[in-house]
Amino acid sequence: MSLTLADVLALPGLESMRLRAGEASLDNRVRWPYVAENSGIAEWVLGGELVFVTGINHPRDEANLLQLLDEACQRQVAGLVILTGPAYIQAIPQRLLDAAEAAGMPLIEQPYSLKMVLVTQAIGSALIQSEQLGRSRHDVLERLLTGDYQSLDLLLHRAVQLGMSLAGHWQIVQLQLEGSELLFAQDDATRVEAQLARQHDAISRRLRQLSTALPILGRAGQWTLLLPAPDAGAASANRQQLAQWLKPLNLRLAPLKLFIGLSAARHPAERLAQAQDEARQALAAARRFSERAGLCVYDELGVLKLLSGVRDRA
Repeated sequence: MSLTLADVLALPGLESMRLRAGEASLDNRVRWPYVAENSGIAEWVLGGELVFVTGINHPRDEANLLQLLDEACQRQVAGLVILTGPAYIQAIPQRLLDAAEAAGMPLIEQPYSLKMVLVTQAIGSALIQSEQLGRSRHDVLERLLTGDYQSLDLLLHRAVQLGMSLAGHWQIVQLQLEGSELLFAQDDATRVEAQLARQHDAISRRLRQLSTALPILGRAGQWTLLLPAPDAGAASANRQQLAQWLKPLNLRLAPLKLFIGLSAARHPAERLAQAQDEARQALAAARRFSERAGLCVYDELGVLKLLSGVRDRA
């Protein structure tokens, strides 16, 4: 589980912080708070930070604030917080607000009367709690998908306690991003790593929009998510939505390519391990057969279902 900007603004004690621009990106994840003390931030952030601009250690005129906004967009920080008051930065320039809105960069105003130590303490505590909750939720899902549990009832009870309802029927989606070796052969390793990180983040963000109730499992260019699929109609809608997203995405990603495999529909919690295996088989078919445009559903495998059941492949 991750902490978003919307979560930060809802933290107790931070009610005086006010969103001024970039509302569409309130789902940006906050990795850590960072207080900007230099004229620029590009050298000092890695991406995902919530950057606080005070003006105490460096004068912040309109030109410098616009520079910070440009660097924040380039480095993909979570958002900018401008501290305002009688000293230092009296007000946020309208030009900065307009630019932040156009760029989709959340810009938050914080009064100097709200002490930074209280803000960073609240955010830091929330990040730790979010990380602990996220690990617990991931653990429950991984156990269900691998069948690694002794009591299904106890595991489902734990899921409910963690805010996850797994009642109903599901479809497993497996995704894999390939082609990174071509990028490393063409460009500097540092730039390639940064590019891959941006692509991974963009894909993860889209998947979180598709799966709002349950976390996304993923690492190193591989993702797994659960989508509600009580019947064949819902499964077909899931496939269509993913296919419409995948085609233009792969055109932009080239030479990278994203492959997707989906299980059949109507899997209850006790059959999620089976659904996971179906999604893996569908993903393998999507990667192997180019005519499938990078996506395959288990129900489409036909005779490949029989071949996949043969233990002795030789």
